[in-house]
Amino acid sequence: MEHSDSARDHLESNQLERERAYQDLQVALDEERKLSEDINSLLKSSPDRLLAEHSVLHEFAAKMEQVQARSRDALSRWLSEIERL
Repeated sequence: MEHSDSARDHLESNQLERERAYQDLQVALDEERKLSEDINSLLKSSPDRLLAEHSVLHEFAAKMEQVQARSRDALSRWLSEIERL
């Protein structure tokens, strides 16, 4: 019985870690989606596409790289948690 309780505790703890990792992934993906929407909005609303693309390059590119890196890291953590099953 004691072994069973320990195994159950481990599975529950593992489930909590998977859920946290998945929530982190969702937050990162939401950030990425929001930033993409902001870029799309800028491009659609600007009468000067070249100027808008220049703004994307200077105002959004670095942020997008950071957000995508967080998404990749969050996905990697979540998949690692799943592999531990």
